[in-house]
Amino acid sequence: MEVLAYGGMGHTLALHAGNERVIEAFALQKPAMRIVVNSVAALGSVGYTNRLFPSMTLGPGTVGGSITSDNISPMHLVNIKRVAFETDPVNSRASSAAPREAPRKTTATSKPAERKSPVSWMGEIEDRLRARAGNPPARASEAPAAASDPKPEKGISESEIDALIREFRR
Repeated sequence: MEVLAYGGMGHTLALHAGNERVIEAFALQKPAMRIVVNSVAALGSVGYTNRLFPSMTLGPGTVGGSITSDNISPMHLVNIKRVAFETDPVNSRASSAAPREAPRKTTATSKPAERKSPVSWMGEIEDRLRARAGNPPARASEAPAAASDPKPEKGISESEIDALIREFRR
């Protein structure tokens, strides 16, 4: 433990042993992300004498204050932009049960808008954002209200959506 504390918690521990129980005990109890067994630590930790990914930069994991415990590869140094399309919707409209609606805030002088459709307010926001991005809604009957419509026939207005978006951006 003193050697790890001196050399860097989470980094590398070299162990020379033949007893598998001793190796297992070290692997389970010591805060090192690379335990090099029966090899030179400096060469084993960078993958020269074993099957670790070859690297001269080693991640100590959260134990040592890093986000990774890997031997850092070129793939860790490349920024990859990903465009991810929804494949597992949270609020699927295809389900047989109507989606739950979130409670609406009311004041003494206002009353909640009547719902003529089982579409939730989050579904409305999603549809309107998709429409703004140029994507059609899932079904034509669920088309969002026009942006110039101050108070749509159903649901919430554009200004209420904009207020929600501003709130989430904070």
